[in-house]
Amino acid sequence: FMEDDLLVADLSSAKTIGEYAFVNNKNLTNLKLNEKGTDMAEGAFAYAEALANVENLGKAKNIGDYAFAYCNNLKSVTIPLRVNDIYDHAFYYCKNIKEIDFGKVINIGGAAFAQCSSLKEAILPETCRRLQDYAFSNCQKLELLTANYLELIGSYAFNKCYSLRLIKESIVDLRYTDGSENPWNIIAKVVF
Repeated sequence: FMEDDLLVADLSSAKTIGEYAFVNNKNLTNLKLNEKGTDMAEGAFAYAEALANVENLGKAKNIGDYAFAYCNNLKSVTIPLRVNDIYDHAFYYCKNIKEIDFGKVINIGGAAFAQCSSLKEAILPETCRRLQDYAFSNCQKLELLTANYLELIGSYAFNKCYSLRLIKESIVDLRYTDGSENPWNIIAKVVF
């Protein structure tokens, strides 16, 4: 419905939002999801450039590939506690995201937060084990990444993150997915 010329989507009864359901919606500014949890398929809100507020995202069960890609008005994100995987490109090119609560995620997919150019800090939970290829690629303002117990850092995971300092307590294997060290994967300082 329209509220002061802004589109508010009340999806509080929806259990599933299909693929690309709201893709390219230029007027959607606020989103209210089901309090019991909603599955979001691939690209559900991709290119919803005006989307600034998502209520009850913390109850979502699944966030599909490209679910919020190019949502340039999103400033903060809370990943639901029951989500184990953030899928590939889920928040790709959300250039105004400044804060992310990663919940209890285990796996961060390929390019999931790539091109999030306003992101300065990422504190990964102790449950996080894997950062896939390009996970935070081209997050040029990313200064601080706190990570414990990572088992895998994918190729180009921090490509062009020139300001990055990586703080960690234990990383089991720092080899990239192709088994080599990557000269383009910039980590300025590692603190143990």
